[in-house]
Amino acid sequence: MSPQIPLSYRPAAFAAVIVVLAGCQTYRPAPLDLRAHAAAWEARDPASPGVWAYAQRLALSDARGTDDAAFDPADGVSLREAEAVALFFNPRLRAARLKARVAAVGSAEAGRWEDPVLRVDAERILRAVESPWVVGGLLNLTLPVSGRLAVEKGRAVAEADVAWVNALLEERRVLVELSAAWAELAVIDQRTELTRSFLTDLDAIVDRAEKLRAAGELDPLEAGLFKVERVRRSAELRSLAPQRREQELTLKALMGLTPAARVGLVPSLPPPIDPSASFERQRAIELHPQLRLARAEYAVAERALELEVRRQYPDLALGGGYGRDEGVSRILGGLSVPIPVFSANRRAIAEARANRDAARGSAEATYEDLVSSLARAEAALETARVQREVLEQELAPLADQQLKAARDLGRLGAVNTVIVFEALTRAHATRVEILEAAGREAGARNKVNALLRPTTGVGAAAKEER
Repeated sequence: MSPQIPLSYRPAAFAAVIVVLAGCQTYRPAPLDLRAHAAAWEARDPASPGVWAYAQRLALSDARGTDDAAFDPADGVSLREAEAVALFFNPRLRAARLKARVAAVGSAEAGRWEDPVLRVDAERILRAVESPWVVGGLLNLTLPVSGRLAVEKGRAVAEADVAWVNALLEERRVLVELSAAWAELAVIDQRTELTRSFLTDLDAIVDRAEKLRAAGELDPLEAGLFKVERVRRSAELRSLAPQRREQELTLKALMGLTPAARVGLVPSLPPPIDPSASFERQRAIELHPQLRLARAEYAVAERALELEVRRQYPDLALGGGYGRDEGVSRILGGLSVPIPVFSANRRAIAEARANRDAARGSAEATYEDLVSSLARAEAALETARVQREVLEQELAPLADQQLKAARDLGRLGAVNTVIVFEALTRAHATRVEILEAAGREAGARNKVNALLRPTTGVGAAAKEER
């Protein structure tokens, strides 16, 4: 026959189980429903009240001092409006914010005392005695006299700061990609207009060349060259349409909208950011998310070293309880204190100290890289600006003068179709070269803006409209 605990002890054991279970949380499944998410994605509207309210908050916190705070995507989405929409809806940002929330909720629960441990021992004496049961129960509690819990709380808060800054850094990446894609769309539109205008002028030359060829005044080979050029430019014009469509899809994806979303985009080249207008240049570098991330990671390393040092000091473990031995009631008690003699957490402390040194080196390297990157970006911007200005101020006027002279000859009756064609082709090539130079300048400016752009932090606190 197996031994049974006396009935007098069962209510106490049952009460102990109830107390333990009362502090436990319950599990609730949350199945992944991608169909519902797809429906919510399709319902996103850049002009919704939630996006509008967030755009106003973003405008109020913008340190760039701009006055175009009006948010009205109905008349076409500008770059500033697209930034607000992307910060609100972009899926990468939502994922980054949810990851940051993990560390935030974890830090809120860090630094708590360890749960007490209830231990119950029971034994039965097999020989015939009046009270064959020996029962004892101990409740063990660890007293964190070392101060370890406060340091654990500080490290958890520092880790939450790292996750938060990572979300800010992801915001910066999305905005840089958005600005670059926006400029590419503007270049495609301007390239389309240039090609369409060139084809209009070229069609007139091709028609005239056909008449001259039919009259025997123009060599058929030369007339064929005009047709070849028109076919090439027509093919280029047709290829620009799908390029624009592809770029629109890229921008919609960055804005967190579906490919089928009906939204009018107003492309433009990125405006320059003047750091002297609203914030200090050095301050802009210090507040860059990459450097803020390096600072936050160093703070984590600092707290980790402090924690490992605290762990070499022992916490006090106390235990007390009640028992019965052969019918005699007894009060039980216990005390345990680790003695840091042999290990003393030396390896963990040494590794934490080395990790702090590595974090310091990483932060210093990040600062140097940001300063050097800004200098290189500004030098590249100056190079691109000079190249564009040389083309606009020196080469373009010459090409335009040559084209005007050829057309003047035509009005005087001394037209040479080949000369007009060459002048028109060179003028178009010059305009395309200027546009490409403007695109390179926009790319260089975007890199400078990415380094000097202030970080407001509003985007990371956005709540997605459901």
